[in-house]
Amino acid sequence: DLGAYAKTLSSMTLAEAHRYFHTEQKACMFPVGSWYTGRAFVPPDKGGQPKDFELGMLNNPVTKDGKGHGQKFLGVAGSLAVAAKSPNLALAIKVADAFADVDIGNMWMSRTGVQTGIKTDPAKIDSPLKWYFDEYARVNRSTKWVDLTAQQVKVLMKPGLWETYVATVNQGLPNRLIGADEALAKLEEARLKGK
Repeated sequence: DLGAYAKTLSSMTLAEAHRYFHTEQKACMFPVGSWYTGRAFVPPDKGGQPKDFELGMLNNPVTKDGKGHGQKFLGVAGSLAVAAKSPNLALAIKVADAFADVDIGNMWMSRTGVQTGIKTDPAKIDSPLKWYFDEYARVNRSTKWVDLTAQQVKVLMKPGLWETYVATVNQGLPNRLIGADEALAKLEEARLKGK
């Protein structure tokens, strides 16, 4: 709403924005995190980018006297769990352990290009998407990563703010039920109530 991006792009769903950027090529920039691969690298007939699409990366511009230059949020997530009261607890643990393996993590990364919480060995990942991760590493070589997951944010929020955040940011804005000004007003109201 403040004009940082064209309204056509900022009001789209994620799938629409991907197509607008790499298939229709109507935007020169696509603000997205490292999870770009999850949609862009599927086959073009399933919504992925064209095979000959040339993708480049850059960091956001910095503002004079701004804070957090060179910092980016990192929220690697994913987990494996078994129910403690499972009648087959030992077997369930073996199944989870089978997936919590570097080779499985490497296989996942090489086939999907989607980062995972499972440990990997980047030197051993053989993937046609290697160029993407090399470029990602090059662009972020001096980045200071700040670990921030939704769970950590939730713990730090005052009572009632998390629910308002979910209702506005995760539901209201993407589904076009409310605008940015209304979302900010609701978040500020919830923040003040939680003091």
